[in-house]
Amino acid sequence: PIEARPVSAAGRVRRWTKRHPRLIGVAAALAVSVALLSWIGHEIAGRTHAQRLTQAVLTATPSELPVLVNGDLQPYRRWAEPLLRVAANDPGSNSDRRLRASLALVREDNSQRTYLAERLLDCSFAEFALVRDSLMPPDPELMNRLWAIQNDATVTASTRFRAGLALARRRRLGVGRGRDPSREPNDRRARIALRQEPPRARSGVAAWHRPA
Repeated sequence: PIEARPVSAAGRVRRWTKRHPRLIGVAAALAVSVALLSWIGHEIAGRTHAQRLTQAVLTATPSELPVLVNGDLQPYRRWAEPLLRVAANDPGSNSDRRLRASLALVREDNSQRTYLAERLLDCSFAEFALVRDSLMPPDPELMNRLWAIQNDATVTASTRFRAGLALARRRRLGVGRGRDPSREPNDRRARIALRQEPPRARSGVAAWHRPA
């Protein structure tokens, strides 16, 4: 007698697919189409949201910028970064927009430090803390430049004052301890420069320039 074993579920599926090859082809094509459409939808949604966030970053106030860059922008960085690079690397771009784009990119792109080091000395006091902190820890070239500017009587008082504030932050963090004390920022000179600033600028610095 012939002893037949029951056909397994996998065996039945194989037999069914052999009898209905066209249906299998249609089902496979449908699955690929659904997956492709889902990916396209995800990309479109990501790009659209990244465009909105990029515009928000470029027009943000100094107090809003850290929240956007460190929070809302993070999941959309791969879409937003090309847009931010266009603004950051365009010399003809609005200076405020370019500054914000560079601040948003500097953690991932060290080349932005060069532009930010320039803006450290002419940005508004509301923006100064963001620019200064984005350059921490400072490289030796920047430190030497700040030392030279802070002790150069031929540059404007405002520029020397900004250099002194950046150096004071470095000293507070203990960066480069052990250097010649004669090169420490001249606090008296910085105070004189501060008195020469407009009242609004002085009040803008007071909150974060108090001793720790």
